[in-house]
Amino acid sequence: MKDEDKTKEQLINELVLLRKHTAQMEEGLTKHKLMEEALRESEERLRAFVDNSPTIAWMKDEHGQCVYLSKSYESRFGVRFEDWRGKTDFELWAQEVAEEFWRHDQAILASGQMMQVIEEIPNPDGARCHWWNFKFPFTDASGKGYVGGVGIDITDRVRAERELRTMSLYARSLIEASLDPLVTISADGKIMDVNEATETVTGISRMHLIGSDFSDYFTEPERARAGYQQVFEEGSVRDYPLAVRHRSGSVTEVLYNATLYKNETGEVEGVVAIARDITARKLAEETLRESLEENKMLLREIHHRVKNNLQTIISLIQMGARSSSHGETIQMLTDLQERVRVMTLVHEKLYRSDHFSEIDFGFYLRELIDHLLLAFGSPEVKLEICADSILLETETVITCGLITCELITNALKYAFPNIHGHRMEGEPPHCQVHIGFAEHEEEFTLEVYDNGIGLPQGLDLSTVGSLGLHLVYLWSTHQLSGSIKVENERGAKFLIRFPKRRQRR
Repeated sequence: MKDEDKTKEQLINELVLLRKHTAQMEEGLTKHKLMEEALRESEERLRAFVDNSPTIAWMKDEHGQCVYLSKSYESRFGVRFEDWRGKTDFELWAQEVAEEFWRHDQAILASGQMMQVIEEIPNPDGARCHWWNFKFPFTDASGKGYVGGVGIDITDRVRAERELRTMSLYARSLIEASLDPLVTISADGKIMDVNEATETVTGISRMHLIGSDFSDYFTEPERARAGYQQVFEEGSVRDYPLAVRHRSGSVTEVLYNATLYKNETGEVEGVVAIARDITARKLAEETLRESLEENKMLLREIHHRVKNNLQTIISLIQMGARSSSHGETIQMLTDLQERVRVMTLVHEKLYRSDHFSEIDFGFYLRELIDHLLLAFGSPEVKLEICADSILLETETVITCGLITCELITNALKYAFPNIHGHRMEGEPPHCQVHIGFAEHEEEFTLEVYDNGIGLPQGLDLSTVGSLGLHLVYLWSTHQLSGSIKVENERGAKFLIRFPKRRQRR
C-alpha cells in the first residue's frame, strides 16, 4: 500500500513537471511566433521602404548573378526580377556597361570596402543616364559573399553641372577676351578674380592678386576706395579717372567703370570693375592738340596774309579813284573799296580769334557800322543797331556784311539828300537808320530801314539798274537761299529772311 501511494505521488509530480515544461514550450512557441511576426513585419517595412524609395537597390552574388531587385529598380528600367533572377550583367546589359559593372564589383569584393561610383546606364528608350551608385560587400549566415548597391539618378545634376561648367568657361573666355583689366571685388574690397590684362598692367600674378585689397594697386588708394564706395551708393560709376601702378614703378592712366553684381536672391555680392587704359588716347589727344595749335597758327597766318592782300587791293582802288576825274568811275571804285573792306574786316576778326569757322556777327556788325559812319555818316543821322551775339559761319558773315554795307551806304548817301540844308517837304526832322539781326527757330532775319525819302515807286530789285541793290537781291536769294521784302512807306525798309540750314545754289 505504501508502495502504491509512493508511485502515485511520483506520477503526480512528473505530471506537474510535464505540465510546467509544456507551458514553457507553449510560451516559447508564442514568443517565437511573435518574433517571426515582428521579423516579417520588419522585412515588409524594409521592403516597402526600399521599394518606395527614390533610389534603386539590387544584390548580386559573388559570381555576379542577380539575387534581388527593388520595385523602384524594376519600374525605372522596365524589367521584372523574375526575368533577371540568376542572370549576370553580361546577359542583361551591353558589353561595355557589363564590363564596367563587373570591374567595380570585383574591386569591392577584393577590398571589402564600400565604393561610390558614377556609372552611365542606358534607359529603356536608349538615352544614357548618370547614376551615383553606392556599392558595398556583405556575407550571409553561411559566409557566402554578395555585392549590394543603391543608386540615385543624377542625370539632371550632371547636365546642370556640365552647363554650368560650359557657362563658366564661356564667362571666363569673355573675361579674358577683354583687352582692358577686369576685376571682381568682394563687398569688403578684396579681389575675387582678375583677367590676364590685370596681371599685365600690375605685373602681379593672378594667384597673388586674388584676396588682396584692390586699392593697393592704384597710385591714389583713397581715391580708388572713394570710387568703389560710390558704386554701392549709386549702383555704378562711369569714366572715373585713376592710375594703376605696375610693380616696376610705371604708371598707367585708366578710366574706371564699375557696377554692382548680385546673387540669385538679389543680394549684393560685390563689384565688377573694368579699367580702360587711356594711355594711347592721351597721346592721341596731345598729338591732336599740338596739331590743332599748328593749324591755328597756320590759319591765323593765312587770314593775316589775306587781310594784307585785301588792304593792298583797297590801296590800289584808292589810287585808281584819286587818279580818275570821272565822277561815276570814282563812285564805282569807292563802292568797290567798301565791299573789299567788308571782307577785310572778316579776315581781321578771324586773325584775332581762336575760332576760324565762326564769327560773332553782332560784334562784327557794330565794327562794320562804325567804319561806314566814319566814311559816309553825318552827326544829323541817328543809327540804331539791334543785334544779338550770334555765331555765324564765315561765308554767311561775309554775305550779310556785304548786304548791310550796301544798304547802309545807300541810306547814308541817298535817304537824306537835304541833311545839311533846309528840309524838303515831307522830310522828317530827325534822320534815323535802323539795323536789326535776329535768330528764330528755323531762320535768321536781317532788316535795314530808314525814315528818309524812300525808294522810287515800282522798284524791282531783280531788274533794278543800280548795281548795289541788284547785288543785294542776288546775295539774299542765291547766296543765302533766302528771300527779300521791300517796303516803301515812311522811308525804305528791307527785310531779308534766310534759313539756318540752307542749300547752296
